[in-house]
Amino acid sequence: MLKRLSERAEFWVVLLLAYAYPVVAGLLNLWNNRVVTPGETPAPVQVSDADLWTVVVYEMVMGALILGFLRARGRPWSAFRLEIEPLDLVRGLAVFFGAFGAVWLAFVFASALPAAGERLADVPVQATFGLPSAVFVAVINPLFEECVNLGYIQTRLRAHGASFAVGAALLVRLLANLDQGPHVLVGIVPLGLLFGIYHWRTGRLGPVIVAHAMIEAFSLFAVSHQPASE
Repeated sequence: MLKRLSERAEFWVVLLLAYAYPVVAGLLNLWNNRVVTPGETPAPVQVSDADLWTVVVYEMVMGALILGFLRARGRPWSAFRLEIEPLDLVRGLAVFFGAFGAVWLAFVFASALPAAGERLADVPVQATFGLPSAVFVAVINPLFEECVNLGYIQTRLRAHGASFAVGAALLVRLLANLDQGPHVLVGIVPLGLLFGIYHWRTGRLGPVIVAHAMIEAFSLFAVSHQPASE
């Protein structure tokens, strides 16, 4: 029965399995925070062990379901083009520095805009997570997101051209991270573009996963060492 599904139906099944929950949660989060009072101190963003373990469990379960679904459709593991070699660590380091620079420039530019500067400045975070959950998120989240966004979505849309394929993968990445708030989306645009263009030109997923894992680890470290807000 599954093998009789159309290619389009398969695409939407994978998309819904991977991102239905985070997209809905993100839209609800934006709706609940749509009213902004000038000068009001934003409520701290809570990042706890429960939050991180929820991400890990969700992505592991959905990842297993997606793999099982695609295998039942006759698609092998190699369909994700996940070939990792030692040199990918060096390539990933280069992608990481490129992405870090692109995200930094995006925040500098956005912070200079009157409408965005106040929203991006001094976003308080209360981090109460431990090392195990942080390590698992830094490994599982990049693997899950890049396999879905680039290894599946962008690869499947390759026949439509670079602009459409890279843009569609970026749009999905943005929607999947709406729950993190608008200030995070400023960094996701250049990050997603750089990852998408690199994967489009090289066809290699390993360096992107390495770079994403480094960014995830760096972000969690920065959040956990942010001075506590009063």
